[in-house]
Amino acid sequence: MSEEDRTEVSRMLGAMKSDVQVDLYTKKSALVVPGEEQQQEAAGLTEQILSEVAALNAHVKLAIHDATVDAAPARAAGVEAFVPAIVFRAPAAKGTLRYFGLPAGYEFKTLVDALVSLGTDAHGLADESVAALAGVSEPVNLKVYVTPG
Repeated sequence: MSEEDRTEVSRMLGAMKSDVQVDLYTKKSALVVPGEEQQQEAAGLTEQILSEVAALNAHVKLAIHDATVDAAPARAAGVEAFVPAIVFRAPAAKGTLRYFGLPAGYEFKTLVDALVSLGTDAHGLADESVAALAGVSEPVNLKVYVTPG
């Protein structure tokens, strides 16, 4: 990140009032299986990005889990087959927020927005939406797919 980017991200994260646990699940291996080169490269870049972001605000608590060494944590988080995978946890969260892939480019803002939302409990929803969601009585598995245009 450039110094200008660090300043802006630090300013945005400054709104956080509570801790957000960020767990990165990756696989680090000296042996690269053909076809997994991009996956390992993305995992390394994701670790770099998250480390830089976590260094900007004490409320961002980063833990890195290497599934090559111990697959149990990734299995327990439901992300064993997907690397890199980021799992966000915060006191205000009412579920599990998972992000699969590299949070770079346009998706970097998604990462920062997720941290700020979880760290401030500022969901940004209209009262009508909050009321409608309060009526949901069963678990919902919502997936959002993003691809660069």
